[in-house]
Amino acid sequence: MTPNLTDSQTSFKSNRIARQMQENYMIENFKNLPMGSLISGKGIPVVTDATYNLLYVGASVLYTWNINAQALIIPAYNANGLDISMDQTAGDGIEISPAYGVNANTRFGFVIDTAPKGFFVRAKISVSDVSDVAELSVGFRKNATAANALSSHTDYALLQLIAGDIKTETRLNTGTASTVDTTLNWADAGTYTLRVDVAVNGKTTFTVLDSNDVVVSTGFVSQDFQFDTGDTVIPCIRQILGTDGTCSIILKEFECGYQHV
Repeated sequence: MTPNLTDSQTSFKSNRIARQMQENYMIENFKNLPMGSLISGKGIPVVTDATYNLLYVGASVLYTWNINAQALIIPAYNANGLDISMDQTAGDGIEISPAYGVNANTRFGFVIDTAPKGFFVRAKISVSDVSDVAELSVGFRKNATAANALSSHTDYALLQLIAGDIKTETRLNTGTASTVDTTLNWADAGTYTLRVDVAVNGKTTFTVLDSNDVVVSTGFVSQDFQFDTGDTVIPCIRQILGTDGTCSIILKEFECGYQHV
């Protein structure tokens, strides 16, 4: 009997898409002690400015980028999550991503108008002293090697905490960055979830949830943004402290991948 090639090809495509969606999904609640290594996977992580390290937490592998030289080699374990405040020095910070921006075909690289479904990133975070935070960003940026300055990236869509204010910031094709105050404020010791969704066509949606995972909609001001067709974008978290101090930034949950709800 001659096989039905149409059905066979359809089944193969469905299985390929299912594997792609599984391979590009991560959820982590940081209950395990973190471990780190050089980007090669061999040796102790380095504290050098503008350098990648590998971070292992549970079953997850993340890439970290030192924004200025650090006194700590990796984020620290905390009973409530992962402390990403690093050495708590003004101007210092870190970028964290499941994608390796150096690699053009990195895992967790989502291609606009090619991805089989829309995709998202969300991070549940608590901050002890918001006045110390110069930048805390969650969202997507165009795939490229990480950089200390956000302005070095040509395209991005981010939800941010900046000195107590929750804002959105976007940029397209090295144009002028657009920053919009959502009118929401982040209190000291507060916990919020910052979520950014991107549709297949690149249209972006910003959502803020409170500590009980309820969407905060009252007074929320957003902005319209759409990535270009063909852009590969990756999920990321960035933080830079504005003052020396004891501010703790605790990453409680991190999730990214294709939209499943």
